[in-house]
Amino acid sequence: MTLDEWLREHQITDAAFARQSGVGLKHLIGRYRRGLSRPSFQNIEKIMIATGGAVTANDFLPSRTASTQEARS
Repeated sequence: MTLDEWLREHQITDAAFARQSGVGLKHLIGRYRRGLSRPSFQNIEKIMIATGGAVTANDFLPSRTASTQEARS
């Protein structure tokens, strides 16, 4: 599951998730959601914990992000 899918499913804003996860910067969450950048290992760990393991490091791989974006087009 991508971060974007998880946040949409749980109706959580970028700002709320940034605070909840400890990532801290809402613009980073937005960039991660859109596949414009990949989180650091530290932030991946925070995201995995905050999502209960639903979003993992593999979900940020280019092939996963690209296929999700293509499906929405």
